[in-house]
Amino acid sequence: MKKKLRAVWSGPVLASDRLIIVSSRGELRALDPHTGEKVGSLRLGPPAFVSPIAMDGMLYVLTDTAELIAIR
Repeated sequence: MKKKLRAVWSGPVLASDRLIIVSSRGELRALDPHTGEKVGSLRLGPPAFVSPIAMDGMLYVLTDTAELIAIR
């Protein structure tokens, strides 16, 4: 029987009134900072272990494969 590996989450960073987290499964999630409810998600592709960075209206995610993803 194969064990399912748990995702490792990094973050959060507060951006545009959302808590943003990224995972070792290549997913970005946006959470409501007041309730913790998931309000959005984005498939990044490669895993991300480094917390995202918010600056000047942009969100930057560095993946484990050294891709820098910029999200507006």
